[in-house]
Amino acid sequence: MRTTRIALLLCFLMCLPLFGAAETPGIAITAPGTVRAYGDNQLVVTVPMDGHLTVTWAQESRTGAVVDSLAVPAGTHTISWDALAAHGEPLRSGTVTLTAALDGTDVPPATAQAKVGSPVTALQYAVPSHDAIYPGNPLDYHVYYQLSAAGSLRVALNDATGAAVRTWNLQPGGTQARTFQFDGTIGGKTLPAGEYTLSFQANERQEPVVLPVVMAAETIAPSPVSVTDPSAFLPKSDADGDIWAALVAPLTVVNIGATSHQPIKDADGNTVGSVHGQTAGLRVHTVDDDGLAYVSGWRTEDGEPVEGYVPVQKLKVVAPNPRYGVVIDKRAQTLTVYENGAKLGSMAISTGKPTPDKLFRETPAGAYLTEKRTAPFDSEGYRYEFPIRIDGGNLIHQIGWTRSGGFAET
Repeated sequence: MRTTRIALLLCFLMCLPLFGAAETPGIAITAPGTVRAYGDNQLVVTVPMDGHLTVTWAQESRTGAVVDSLAVPAGTHTISWDALAAHGEPLRSGTVTLTAALDGTDVPPATAQAKVGSPVTALQYAVPSHDAIYPGNPLDYHVYYQLSAAGSLRVALNDATGAAVRTWNLQPGGTQARTFQFDGTIGGKTLPAGEYTLSFQANERQEPVVLPVVMAAETIAPSPVSVTDPSAFLPKSDADGDIWAALVAPLTVVNIGATSHQPIKDADGNTVGSVHGQTAGLRVHTVDDDGLAYVSGWRTEDGEPVEGYVPVQKLKVVAPNPRYGVVIDKRAQTLTVYENGAKLGSMAISTGKPTPDKLFRETPAGAYLTEKRTAPFDSEGYRYEFPIRIDGGNLIHQIGWTRSGGFAET
């Protein structure tokens, strides 16, 4: 009987919770089964105490913050997330892992996973070619834009007082990079000179992209083709001032299609190479009375220096948009962006790895104008997004990725 009492007592004690063994409540995070870029994706996070909450996302080798050290009281909180990566680009299709943590505490973080679906309709960018429109439109003012999904785009023109002048309701019908052109006329009449804004919006959750534009009072004549100042073609030094002077200087290009080839010929009329139209800058050495310009540049075929003759009537002089400029250092494999004369930042890049049978993989040296934004493309098993044409088939674009391995291989 004594043994039974002991056994019952032990059983009773085992059924009681041990003093001090209760666990501190942890963090919990839940996410929708599918999140969509540019959408209102609701994340629900529960925290056991007051503190500073950090929620991060991870997809393959890329990470970013949803909220960073956000002061929150104990309890449940709903956080809206647009499912965009660090630079505002949509997350790639696949799975994303979300992690919630209380900064500076021993509370274990919590994770949740979600599928990344197709983006909702939104404006990815709207980039103007210039900051002014001139009567007669010799600069061909236009705005490059791209939607993340098929949908409508509202464009509004307002004057300096904010009064509406005109609106356009566009149906681009897809996700291709597109161009909005405006010559400064409405109903065949030129707008009064002054300051205006063009705003672009495709998603009410997004702030519209507002672009200031000046309607000039007078037209400007195209600049004549003339001998190029060498320091205005390529920088005379690596000083920022010299670089900026070359970036904003007028550039002579061939006035043919952006993917067309212009032959450059020697004194005997033999073709010594070719260059692309609209983008590839040429240094003009002489302009003779016979209507020929002696020029130099880098040829399309293999990126080698080339010089020879081009008819002057085939050439035009273009003034670049003076806000931004890009310098690619092929030796250092870096790309540096300048804004209004100051260095904005640099990043590591690749200018291609040529092989004997694929010399086109090497980006040639030279001075170029950016042309159209183009659609994402696939090449040799890789997907490339956000391409900008700089020289015929040469594009600045995002690093390649595969649908199975993401960016891991590159």
